[in-house]
Amino acid sequence: MRQPPRSGWTTTIMLAVLLLLGGGGVSAYLMLRKADGPAAGDPRSAVTQFLAAVYTEQDARRAAALVCPDARNQDSITRKIDEITGSVRRYRDPRFSWDEPRVEDETSDRARVTVTITLTTGDDRIAEQRLGLTVVREETAGWWVCEVESR
Repeated sequence: MRQPPRSGWTTTIMLAVLLLLGGGGVSAYLMLRKADGPAAGDPRSAVTQFLAAVYTEQDARRAAALVCPDARNQDSITRKIDEITGSVRRYRDPRFSWDEPRVEDETSDRARVTVTITLTTGDDRIAEQRLGLTVVREETAGWWVCEVESR
C-alpha cells in the first residue's frame, strides 16, 4: 500500500479539522427538545446511525432524531454539520469512515462508546480523531446519543 504524503502543515490542518469535528476535547451536550422518532436498539447501533447521519449523510434532521430528547437542539446540530462540511470543503474528495464502535462500559441504561473517525482525501491524506460518546437508554424508546467528546 502506498504511504500517503504528509507535510507538517497539511497534517496540522487536518488534525485541526478533526478537532473541530470532535468538539475540541470538550464534552458537547446537544440541547433540549422532544423525541421525533425511535431510538436505536443497542449502543453500537445508536453510535453508528448517529455517525452516518453527521459524517456521511450530513443530515442535521436525521442526526437530531438520534440524539437523546434531553440533549437535542436542531440549530446546534445544523451548525456543527455545516462546520464539518465547511472545514473539509478545501480538500479534494474528502471521505469519512470509522471503525466498529467499541462499548467500553455499559449498564442497563447507559453506555460509554469509543470510535475513531478517519478523514481521507482524494490525494491520499489521512487524519484520525478518536471520539467518546455517552449513549443513554430510555426504557420505552431505545438508545440515544447524549454526549460526544474528543479523546
